Amino acid sequence: MTHRRTAVEEAAAGGRPFGARALGLAAVVLGIWMTGCTSTVNRAGLEQLVATTSKDTRGAVYYQGRKSGHDHFRLQWNVGTRHIRVPVAESPVTNAFPFTADRQVWRGAVFMHLTGTALSSALAERLNASPLRVQ
Repeated sequence: MTHRRTAVEEAAAGGRPFGARALGLAAVVLGIWMTGCTSTVNRAGLEQLVATTSKDTRGAVYYQGRKSGHDHFRLQWNVGTRHIRVPVAESPVTNAFPFTADRQVWRGAVFMHLTGTALSSALAERLNASPLRVQ
């Protein structure tokens, strides 16, 4: 008969039970998805992501600049952040600047409950305006 180690014994031995390893891996994957990866989307994809705001999920979009044939955006919700890029030919931005990590230069806007033509017009107007100061 073999002795099966408990979770405490497993942790004391330097290992973690399978459930804890799986949970840790899931947290890492979710963290990377929410913060580190930049996805390429078309203009319709950008508008769809921006339109996910609601009374419960407040959000904003920030234009970070142009790099390597793409306009880069940071979408920020009260539940997470996502970085995306849109090919220049499909971007709502006509008044571009070089990509920067300096948040004081970014242009941004908050869109609540806008869809369709209203959202498309608002994106073009706000993302080509003067910078919105980001805290």
